[in-house]
Amino acid sequence: MRTALFAISLALAQLVVEAASVTSATSYPATGSYAVVVSEATYAAPEWRGVVQALRRKHEGACVVYSARVDEACEALAKRRPRYACFVARPEEANREFVVTVHRLTRQLDSDPDGDVIWGILTGYDAGDALRIARRTEPLVIRKGLGGTGSLNLGLFEAGIKFDEGTKGGRWVKPKGGEERKEDWPDDSTQGLVEGFNDFRPDLFMTSGLTTTRDWQLARPPGRRVPPEPPHRYQCHEVRGRRESPRDRQLRLAAVERRVQGRRGSDRVIPGR
Repeated sequence: MRTALFAISLALAQLVVEAASVTSATSYPATGSYAVVVSEATYAAPEWRGVVQALRRKHEGACVVYSARVDEACEALAKRRPRYACFVARPEEANREFVVTVHRLTRQLDSDPDGDVIWGILTGYDAGDALRIARRTEPLVIRKGLGGTGSLNLGLFEAGIKFDEGTKGGRWVKPKGGEERKEDWPDDSTQGLVEGFNDFRPDLFMTSGLTTTRDWQLARPPGRRVPPEPPHRYQCHEVRGRRESPRDRQLRLAAVERRVQGRRGSDRVIPGR
């Protein structure tokens, strides 16, 4: 699970962090064209400070520390104008609102509407995940690919598996050293994708369909979804009966939110439209 969700942040997450307690966004100088953006609360947590120190030992760069909201970092980033920015966040911080705000923030460093910095978010189920990423020095080589979409080009990988979200039945497999071929598969691809995560262990996954902040809703058939079951395992769940009404969906997500809050405190679900 951890590999699937957070591998995308590896390439942009190797940045230096240096921080202190401040009342608003503050920038700390360095010689490189990197900047790390982090909240006071995250830096104050000892286990996350270890992530900060690992990144500092690895790279040169600047650090921007904000007090409450990530968009407080806008002025400091605009003054520094780094080429790369890494937003280090605990999982309870990295919700949908956070990601949307970062998207907007990184386009507000000058007067034009284009993106102004190459950025990524470094997070994990815990600080150990982030520390593993921060300490990595080996090149990121993608050899195996898994896809829930027909647009994944298996020819780019040593080995790969994909399902077409627009086609019932069948899957496409490329074994190592072999050619891509189509195989028979049930109309419902959910179990095949679960097995792909747990057994094939891809380096890259390309999805399709819809998601909430808690599960992935496959395109076919309606009502199937794959929520994560840490650590590193996936399970299938099926919603039976009639199609969910907007009200039923709202109640279901509220129930999930209550369960999550009971397990992880401030972590929350933000219902999608």
